[in-house]
Amino acid sequence: MFLKILIILIVNIVISILCLLMKKYRLSLGFFTIFLFVFLYTFTSIPFYIGLKKTPNIKLSEAILDVNDEIDIKKEGAIGILSDKNLELFNPGHEYMLFFVATDKPNFTYQDIHCREKKCANIIIITGDVYFEKQIGKLYSYRIMFNIKGALSEIKEPIYCKVFFVQMFAPVHETNEICIPVERLLLSIRKTKIESNVPCDKILNNNSKGHESPIIIGGINRETTSIVAHLTYISIK
Repeated sequence: MFLKILIILIVNIVISILCLLMKKYRLSLGFFTIFLFVFLYTFTSIPFYIGLKKTPNIKLSEAILDVNDEIDIKKEGAIGILSDKNLELFNPGHEYMLFFVATDKPNFTYQDIHCREKKCANIIIITGDVYFEKQIGKLYSYRIMFNIKGALSEIKEPIYCKVFFVQMFAPVHETNEICIPVERLLLSIRKTKIESNVPCDKILNNNSKGHESPIIIGGINRETTSIVAHLTYISIK
């Protein structure tokens, strides 16, 4: 479809130039107007700004994936999201690379991924492993496989996440921003990663009143202060 649109634009501009050379100015202006409209609608973000097109809205899936049994052992975690649109096909004629990004600051942009200044958001997760699983009613279910950048003990609650749509020579689009509590993130990470990275005092003291707090089921290795069991939750009243 992308190639068809490109051919139409080329033919349109050629006809417009020919009409101009033949001094048929109104006809030339008409073809140029069509060219301009198609170009702006297809290759710019203007349709998204004025509401003609809308990017997908995502939310965190309530299902907790069993990441310890995942086939891809190179990834440390897996999390599920739901989208109101097909992420690959939301903008017909365009093929995007999908990137799931999580940071410690809200309202971050795609430029923060490449920013090295302190004022920029700290990237916690960045992955292109976004896989469609199935359609659930009007929603589309996706599995995201990821690795954590840095130590888990340094992650503050919550983390802020988006999916970016990246295509060469085209604007970068993004979904809405969602928040994931640190406890929910821990349930999405392999047990071996948690055992080697998260001190117990960090997890036990990381929650304030009104938030969910993890209970450790099993034992604690006092020498390494690591978790050796799964997590579940209670709500602090």
